[in-house]
Amino acid sequence: MDARAGKSIAVAIAEERRPIAQIGSDIEYTRVTRGVRLLLIGVVGVVATLVILSLFVKIEEVARARGEFVPVGRIQVIQTAEGGALESVLVRNDQQVQRGDLIAKFRNANLMSDLARTQSRMAYLEIQIERLGAFASDRPPNFVRFKEQYGGMVEEAEELNAQLVRQRSSNMEQTDRQIDEEKWALAAAQSEIPAAKSSLNATRDLLARTREGVRQGVIAMNRLAQVEEQAAQSERTYTQLVTSLDQHGARIKSLEAERAVIWAKAASDARTQRSDLMAQLDELKATQAAYESRSVDIEVKAPVTGIVQKISETPIGTVIPPGGTVCEIVPTEGGVLMKARVASRDIGFVQVGQDVVVKSDAFDYGRFGSVAGKLVRIAPSSAPTDNTQAPYFMVEIELDQPYVGTNPTHVLTPGMTGEAVILTGRKTLFQYVLKPIYLTLDTALHER
Repeated sequence: MDARAGKSIAVAIAEERRPIAQIGSDIEYTRVTRGVRLLLIGVVGVVATLVILSLFVKIEEVARARGEFVPVGRIQVIQTAEGGALESVLVRNDQQVQRGDLIAKFRNANLMSDLARTQSRMAYLEIQIERLGAFASDRPPNFVRFKEQYGGMVEEAEELNAQLVRQRSSNMEQTDRQIDEEKWALAAAQSEIPAAKSSLNATRDLLARTREGVRQGVIAMNRLAQVEEQAAQSERTYTQLVTSLDQHGARIKSLEAERAVIWAKAASDARTQRSDLMAQLDELKATQAAYESRSVDIEVKAPVTGIVQKISETPIGTVIPPGGTVCEIVPTEGGVLMKARVASRDIGFVQVGQDVVVKSDAFDYGRFGSVAGKLVRIAPSSAPTDNTQAPYFMVEIELDQPYVGTNPTHVLTPGMTGEAVILTGRKTLFQYVLKPIYLTLDTALHER
């Protein structure tokens, strides 16, 4: 404190009429009051700052749900399509199997005999189809690939083909004979034409000279009449021969058409029968494919990679009916998803597409972390429960990865349990703090 300030204080004390002790007390009080005021201002400032921050700072709202991990693929119920006597079971419960691994074997003797009968029937139809095709095309049938295994069928087909050829030849024999007769008659008429033509020309020339002799008076009229009769006879003979040529030609064409019809009808009947047999063959091919498929099913194989469960306890040798269950396989391909139970009080805030944090009970959340996921399905209605359990809604959560945290060895497997934290929204810290007040105001002052 400088000399001028000290002097001012001294003058003030000198002019003050109160006691010195009273003046000192008042100065100390003034100092204390100022400190409290500064403290209150600081507290109010801090509270105001916190209130302002609470209006902007948001916290997440979540819905928690317990659940378990299930495979993405459906559980495969392994059945035998044909049934039969159980020969062996090559897996055990909880065993890991790969797609295509052999699970069980069955004996089905009837199936092989049915397949053999079908193949024999198919060979018979193929032989008949070749026979009819050869007959329709007028060529020798080719049974080379069937002779070794189906020699009896081939001999029967060859005999039947020869019989049909003879029958067709017999049907055409009479027509061929008539055609030959008409051709002979045509040839005979054609051979007589030159002589008849010459005779006609000669009689015409004689007639002309006779008429000239009658005109000159050297030949009698009765001779002219005789010559005219001869000329007319030659004309008729020649005309008849020419007409017979046309008749024989037309008859030959008609008989050849009849012969072609007989041939075409026999070929058409053969093609029709061949088409019917080919349709039957196609049906038998489908039957054969079905039998071959069934024969493969005698060895039951795993359709997916997974874990074997609920193996049938049927003793070896026992006959299992068609469709009988051998075991169940829980798929491990494609990872797992979580099915969780959401309480009714939270379901109104849960929506498809919301982010989810999944914590597994098998891996401590504090050490190993969690798995991110997304809610993909919500059950349309609550699940039925007993009287001791509150109703819940089942939801499905798709995981971003099949393991916990960053270590791929911490794999989530079907059957594990855990907790799903569903992020349903956000609210400010101010709204969170005022929530009890809202609830109190909503329920207060309504008592009787």
